[in-house]
Amino acid sequence: MEVSAKIETLPQVSTNYAQLKNWALSFVEKYNGLVVTEDQVTEIKKDMAELNKVAREIDDKRKELVKQVSLPILEFELQIKEIISIFKTTREELDTQVQVYIEKEREEKRKAVLAEIERFKTEENTPELTINIKPEWLNKTTKLLHIKGEILEIITAYKKEQELKKLAENAKNDRIEFINNEIQKLAIEFDTPLAFRLFSHLQDPNLSLAEISKNIRLIFENNKKAVQGGMPKEANQLTITLAEKEAPKPEPQPVSQVKTLEEAGIKLLTTKKLTITAEYSTSNSEKVAALYQELKRLCLKCSAVVE
Repeated sequence: MEVSAKIETLPQVSTNYAQLKNWALSFVEKYNGLVVTEDQVTEIKKDMAELNKVAREIDDKRKELVKQVSLPILEFELQIKEIISIFKTTREELDTQVQVYIEKEREEKRKAVLAEIERFKTEENTPELTINIKPEWLNKTTKLLHIKGEILEIITAYKKEQELKKLAENAKNDRIEFINNEIQKLAIEFDTPLAFRLFSHLQDPNLSLAEISKNIRLIFENNKKAVQGGMPKEANQLTITLAEKEAPKPEPQPVSQVKTLEEAGIKLLTTKKLTITAEYSTSNSEKVAALYQELKRLCLKCSAVVE
């Protein structure tokens, strides 16, 4: 419907403007250039009060006339605002219903997406994985096929990450096992057990197995020299240095040091020699052999000759 609103008659205000202006100028003329003296203060204050009174009466008249002229406009504004409120209220009611419908659609789509997530997690054997629903997945314009693709990408990336972690962990365990085997082998060769912590720095993944083996042997050799020759006062520290790689490196390998043999967990062995001559019945040969094996296990060196 077309809005019909127009001003029928423009308001006109008649006033004796020229007469009032001339009267005002003549009223204040006597004060132009006036220099107030002490004996004039009382009279001047009365004149000031009169000036305020006249100005206030004129301004009050202005306000009254403006109010009268503005009244039709104010009434028109109230009428139009009332009509606008009718449209606004109805629109808000419709908007509420639309939002309820949209939220219902989003909730239904949320359930569908959750079902797809669980299905993919089951198929890909990743029940522990948490996949958060992206807000844009719930938009009406986002197709379920596109969402499925993104879910699969997330799962694929997760599985790849887990596989890399597993490979890294296996590599670490293999390296530790290799170090342990080398330590045990050289402990037999050098007839000296050494603590694993002396070799823990060799778990560095940048070291090759050949370098690890070389450095383990170096540690055993240094220990043997220390045991056989004693530790001189000026060199009472055992320094274990990683062997340099054959290929050139931009940075030198770090040097791992152990301060003293005691701190390194290396105990200097104190030995004694025991000589035994035994004569026994042949019926006890097996028992004697068993005792000899136990004695051999406890000794660094052990030999026997049966006559």
